Amino acid sequence: MSFDGIFTMAMATHLDKQLRQGKVHKIYQPSSFELIFHIYANGKKHQLYINVKGNDARMHLTQLQRENPSVPYPFTMALRKHLTNSRIRTISQYKSERIIEITFDTFDEMGYEIEKKLVIEIMGRHSNVSLINSSNNQIIHVLKPLSIDTNSARPMLPSLPYEYPPVQDKIPFKDFMSAKDYPFFNDGKKLSGEVGGISLKLANLIYDLYLTKTQTGFITKTSNSFASFAQKFIKETCCAIEEGSAMSYLERSNGNLSDFHIVSPSTNLDGIITLEPCDSPSTCCETYFEGITSSNLITLRSNKLNSQLKSLLKKSQRKELAIQKDLEKAEKSKEFRIFGELLTTYMYKINTGSKCIELENYYDNSMIKIQLDPKLSPSENAQRYFSLFNKGKRTLIKAKSQLKDVQQQIEYLKTLLASLELARSIDDIKAIEEEALTEGLIKNKHQKKITTNKKDSYKPHKYMLDSGLVVYVGRNNIENHRLSLKEGKKTDLWFHTKDIHGSHAVLSIPPGYTPSEEDLKQSAAIAAFHSQGRFSNNVPVDYTYLRYVKKPSGAKPGMVIFTNNKTIWIDPALPDNVNNSDK
Repeated sequence: MSFDGIFTMAMATHLDKQLRQGKVHKIYQPSSFELIFHIYANGKKHQLYINVKGNDARMHLTQLQRENPSVPYPFTMALRKHLTNSRIRTISQYKSERIIEITFDTFDEMGYEIEKKLVIEIMGRHSNVSLINSSNNQIIHVLKPLSIDTNSARPMLPSLPYEYPPVQDKIPFKDFMSAKDYPFFNDGKKLSGEVGGISLKLANLIYDLYLTKTQTGFITKTSNSFASFAQKFIKETCCAIEEGSAMSYLERSNGNLSDFHIVSPSTNLDGIITLEPCDSPSTCCETYFEGITSSNLITLRSNKLNSQLKSLLKKSQRKELAIQKDLEKAEKSKEFRIFGELLTTYMYKINTGSKCIELENYYDNSMIKIQLDPKLSPSENAQRYFSLFNKGKRTLIKAKSQLKDVQQQIEYLKTLLASLELARSIDDIKAIEEEALTEGLIKNKHQKKITTNKKDSYKPHKYMLDSGLVVYVGRNNIENHRLSLKEGKKTDLWFHTKDIHGSHAVLSIPPGYTPSEEDLKQSAAIAAFHSQGRFSNNVPVDYTYLRYVKKPSGAKPGMVIFTNNKTIWIDPALPDNVNNSDK
């Protein structure tokens, strides 16, 4: 549904109530597609946010602080010149369109009061913002200029007259509210196609609600009763918007934000959608878009890092296979020592120029065939096999060391991928990125210096148990290392899933306190929740005191060994009483 005509009406009404007669103090442009107005109205400071970037296009009040460029954009300079210290006369929707107009009372160079207008078109990739001189309808400046070559039907350039976007061949929803003759609507798609300002999703919702009402007997289904029902629904919603009693809501699907809109509080939507009320259209809009932006950013950043780490893992696994093949060859070289010894012992039996000889192996009394180089003497053939044996022995020692290193690397990369899989915020992703950069696994050409163990970057998850004890959980290997080996006390309890990749969890125990069985179960459930066994049942979790947790010499961060441990089998869960964003 998002920013269709009806939500635009609600936003314009909401903004007009909050900002009318407000004074414009400052104007910023954080990026080429964003604007922020600092406005003092009704005894409060407000920030009006405008975004014209494709699917993110919107307009609402914001509480978030955004960074501004050191050098302002030309459009920013134009807005500051014409609108700083001006007062907002009205904020209104243009007809039934996704267009909001802000009328300003300001002064010209001679000190005469004049009216200027900011027109915000919220139309996906065609969104734009235009500053207009109301007296002659002339464009003063435009955020996204459109030349005649770009758009011959509607160029958008300074000094040209402003023209509204061409209207579609639909009945505006404001006219539809009072229409007595209307087309035949037999489904939501037809309603959206005939009435302007109504998104297809809202139209389908109205149709689903209509079907529910007819099935329960509240409405008698006739040939065009749906059109009458839709008209009543839209009229009630718009009246509620005008009265300020309309409810804005967020829609969630499987815990994720999926949409937002305005509906009339008198409309029963039980069974159709799940509503999450917001205190205003601005709050609703900002919560949705920031949530979606954050989710998309997490996905994009996580996917990129995931791809890099998986590529390194595959490379390490190929290296492991190559080393194992070298080991197999090196193991076979042990028989070269026997060949050399046999050739030395039975040298008198070997004829110069022979290509092969069969000799008795006095180690197991078997007959063994040995290949010879006819160009070499019997003594030289024996020395050749001794050399091959020594070479194989050196290869064996080196390959075993390399195999150990590459297997540790593989295990470490798996822990990073596990941490990435469990990451739930952009900060979690950044922490894992920093760890990978610090360990030299990935490179960032824009990063000049890597700093580690920053105090402010150490933010493990924190949970309070029913008993009041606190459990800390590392978000990545760096935090796991610090939590288990530096920050925790030797008397604290350490938890980790058995043979399953996951985070370190530490139960902080006050002096003289003995954890109860329930403390242990809740702590183990938290550790299981922060592991790859999160969606499994009856997950094994090892626990022991921190005094028994050690880091092997040369091991990667977060890689530990432990003793004196016990195991709890538990279902992953977080404490019910946790008031925590991690839940």
